[in-house]
Formats: sequence, C-alpha cells, structure tokens
Amino acid sequence: AMESPAQGSTSLSVLHPPCIGFDGHQPDMKPTPASRPPCRSCWSAVETTLILGLVIASGAVASNWWSPTSERSLRLHLAVPQSLPPPVAWPHLRHSSAPLPWAVPSHRPPQGLPLHADPSTGFGVAGSTAHAPTVRPSARDLFYNRLFPTLDYQSVFTMAAQEAPSVPELSGGEWFYGEFTFDSFAGLLNEVRAGQGSIFLDLGSGAGKALFTAALTQPFNECRGVELMPTLVEQSQRVLHVYNAMVGGLLPLPCPQVSLELGDMLWTDMWQDVDLVYCFATALGQSTMQQLQQRLEDLKPGARALIVSKRLASPVLQEVGVYELEMAHNLQTVPCFIYQRI
Repeated sequence: AMESPAQGSTSLSVLHPPCIGFDGHQPDMKPTPASRPPCRSCWSAVETTLILGLVIASGAVASNWWSPTSERSLRLHLAVPQSLPPPVAWPHLRHSSAPLPWAVPSHRPPQGLPLHADPSTGFGVAGSTAHAPTVRPSARDLFYNRLFPTLDYQSVFTMAAQEAPSVPELSGGEWFYGEFTFDSFAGLLNEVRAGQGSIFLDLGSGAGKALFTAALTQPFNECRGVELMPTLVEQSQRVLHVYNAMVGGLLPLPCPQVSLELGDMLWTDMWQDVDLVYCFATALGQSTMQQLQQRLEDLKPGARALIVSKRLASPVLQEVGVYELEMAHNLQTVPCFIYQRI
C-alpha cells in the first residue's frame, strides 16, 4: 500500500518484474497502478511456471506412489503385525445379558484407569472424571504396585505348602491355595453389585488378595477375612498396614475397614451381619461342605454367597448365576456359583 502525494489517499499498486526494462512501460522502475492490467509477458511467465510446476509435481508423486519400493512400503505399513499374541478369552458371565462394568469387558481394561471419588456413593469409581479434580492411581495399580508388589502366586503357594502339614484342621488334606487375577475377581464383585455399606467375608482369605480386591473396588463398609495358616495371616497383616497408610491419601474416603482373624472359617464370629460371603471351596470335602452350607443357610435374607467349584443344594439358597473366574497362575477358568439367601 502506498500514499499518493497528489490526493493523499491510499491505493494499491503492483510491480511486474518480468516487464521492467523489457517492454518500455516502466523504464524508471516506478510502480504500476493497480488499475492497469498485467502485460502479456507477465501472463506468459506465470502460465509457463504453473504448467512446469504441475508437470514436475505430478511426475514425482506418480513415480513415488507406483514404484515397487513404495508399494511394498505401503503394504508393510498397512499389514497387521505378526508378533501380536493370540486373543485371550476373558471371564464372562453366563446366564446374564446385562452389560458389565469396567472391570469385566471382553478385553483387559487399560492400565492406569484413574480412581476418583464418586459423590453419589462416596466411593472411588474407576474411569470416572466427574467431580474429581485430583487423579489418583487406579485400583488395579494400587493392588499390584502398592499392596502386592512382590508377593506373587508361587511365593504364597510355597508358604502354604510348607505350613499346611502343621495345622491340625488341615491334616485331612483339605487345603488348596489358588488365586484369581485382579480383573477377573473385581469383575465378579461388580456383577453381584454389593450395596453401599455392606459387609464382605472371605472364608480362607490366604494372603488377602481377594479380600483387598473387594476393599479397593466395592463400597463395602467392612471387609473381613479368616484364615487357618498363621504365616498367611501374617502376610495379610503386612498388606493391611500398607492399605491403612493409603486411606485418605491414595485411597479416597470413605474406605472399607479391613479386619483379619486367625481361626476356623466355620466357627468364627465374623459371620455376623454379613451381606456377601466368598469361599474358594475346591479342596473342601463333603463333610466340610455340609457344615458350610448350614452356615450359609443361617444368613439373613437377601445375603449372597460366592462358592468356587462346588454346587450347593439347599431350599433356601437360590442359585442366581455362574461366573467364570480366571486363575492367576495358569489363566484357566473355574466356575463360581452365585447364591442368594431367600
């Protein structure tokens, strides 16, 4: 933009470099008024430049796209990698078509799902971002990285195998140590949907992995565990100290109160007022199963029981579903029968 000395107004002017000094229009190198159309030399130069540019660009694109190297490269980029592991069949609920929560999809939930406080329940909800200004570690991360960073299946199994012969109640061989993946057991608990403020009881709680999965993922008021082997109870108590240290910090309030007891699962006082009972009953004999069923029949109406591997036959315990749980050490699945006291 230039200001004309004669009129004091602003007008646009252009220069035509290809014409200057060649067609006599601008021997003094002054700007040409914007109203004057470009000369033919300018148009010819522009047209030639555009045509040559298009030809060169088209040839380069065509040669790069259709060359054998580029075609192979394109196929490699689009091909599915051959190193991916085969898909794993994750636990699923049979006899139910209801959509399952985050912990029981048809694939593993992503690592690091944030755990937030849900004002409607007062408990942490994985994956929710509403009303949660602070992002906390996921329940899954807390389980593996804080509570059980080194206590794997083989370590606990070795402890149990060494101590079982010295426990009188286990002299008949009625013991078995097994544990499920965090995702699998959390999915089962999400499916039965424990009510706010309910009480969970783990019969034969071992090192506490099922017990603390319940505490991390459900709005229980209490999570109780009873175990016969002193060494496993000691391990659970160590985990409990870590859990209590996280309450109010990494764990949003309110959190379930976790309690442990060394004793016989059939005669413990922890049965009082429970809403959900869990028992890994694979190794239990017929006599023990009959006594267990009698204790379950004494539960309050509406209470539920999760019994692994063994089916019950009781007029007051209604089977409401079967859930496939995934073992942590071999990824095989075993059935868990879900009962409700009627």
